Parts: sequence; structure tokens; C-alpha cells
Amino acid sequence: MPPAEPCQAVDDKNLVVAVNKAADEAEIRVGMRRREAEAVCPTVRTIEHDPGAEMARFEQVAVAVESLIPRIEVVMPGLILAPVTGAVRYFGGEGPLVDRVVKEVNAVAGSGFRIGLAAGPFAARRAAEIATDVDPVYVVADDESFRASLEVA
Repeated sequence: MPPAEPCQAVDDKNLVVAVNKAADEAEIRVGMRRREAEAVCPTVRTIEHDPGAEMARFEQVAVAVESLIPRIEVVMPGLILAPVTGAVRYFGGEGPLVDRVVKEVNAVAGSGFRIGLAAGPFAARRAAEIATDVDPVYVVADDESFRASLEVA
């Protein structure tokens, strides 16, 4: 998706399944109907969702992460879960490991990625969603407190 113009990817049911930053800023949200998104932002560019192509493009990211952390799980294109306990010890702590992952992912995919680091997969995924362009890494110190701080609604 071109970063400068609002873009959305829609599935075969005409539901928005992905948006870029410009579309997000225009208030287009994943889960909207295509026509609703076009009403919110008439200049949005629409592309068809292609999971196979997304996975092919994401594979280089998965390979880069797996070169540092064995036994990763690709949940879907754009989302990797990885058990980091051994890698944290190997690289000498969470900070050095995160620095290496950021370097490797940036080398193959460029900027725009988010990393959430937590003891469990739920907290890690939510942490990645909280991360921003300015600070793409969000480290959760205590999963229980973090989960308690999340809104349920």
C-alpha cells in the first residue's frame, strides 16, 4: 500500500481487512464495509486482499526473526509469536535482543513494524498494537498488571 495516500484492502465480502496509516488517520477502520469506508474518505484507494501474496512478502520477515529466535509461529502475515526466553539469555537481555530484531526486520521490511514483548502471547499481541511509529517496541514488565489496564469494551 502506498504510504502517502489512504489505502484499504478489502476481502471478498467487501469488508476492510487492512488500512495504511493515511487511511487510519482518515478514520477508516478494519471491519468497516467498503462503501462505509469510501463515504468516510472518498479518495481512499481500494485493493483486493490477497493472503497468498501477503504471506510471500512477509516470509522474509519471518526468516529474519527466525535467524535470531528459533521456533517462531507465524499466526498470519504480519504477526509472529516467538518464545524469547532462550534468545534473551543468548543475546544478554531483552534490550540487546530487541535491538537485533529491530535491526533485522528493518533491513528486510523497512520501518512501520511494531514489536510487543511480554511473557504471554495475548499481552505481547496487545503490546504490539499499543506500540507506535515513534516507539515501535512496547515491553510489558508485568503481564497481569498490563492485562488489568486494558479496556474490555
